[in-house]
Amino acid sequence: MRRSPFLRMTLMRYLLLLLTMVLAACNGGADRPSARLGDLDDPAALRAAIAGRTFVSFSQGHGTFVEYFAPDGLAVLWHPEDTRPNSGQWRVEMDRRDGTSSVVCLFFGNGSFNPATGVGGGRTCITGVRFQAGQRDVLEGDPFDLSSGNVPFVMRKGRDYSVSELRRGRR
Repeated sequence: MRRSPFLRMTLMRYLLLLLTMVLAACNGGADRPSARLGDLDDPAALRAAIAGRTFVSFSQGHGTFVEYFAPDGLAVLWHPEDTRPNSGQWRVEMDRRDGTSSVVCLFFGNGSFNPATGVGGGRTCITGVRFQAGQRDVLEGDPFDLSSGNVPFVMRKGRDYSVSELRRGRR
């Protein structure tokens, strides 16, 4: 069966696009900061990957949020519309549901509050896999000095801030 030049060209473009997507997918996680978290099922490895780092995330409707996990277990979260960060505790433990995977647990007092979601404190645990999937940037230390109890500026709800904008204090 003979194909028209237009059909051959369309098929070639489709195959080139498909090949490009496959190659991008193969490299997709290699450059993502969250891909460096290591063995997500091993509590010690996950704890070591999180301790002393700041994670920047983004979600639709919520916006950018920043989490600092101090090596001593202090957790500091900077959410959109926060005038001060929420402080609590973090730890890694085995998932009580299956006993084979690790979870990152955050504990915040009843006085803590996320103005972007309207949710107060308490205990929240997330699997290592879900934690990793939500991270956009991983930074060493506490570059925004959140452990001081201050935020560099009040982030707007729903806005996507880059790390450089956060560092410059861009509103």
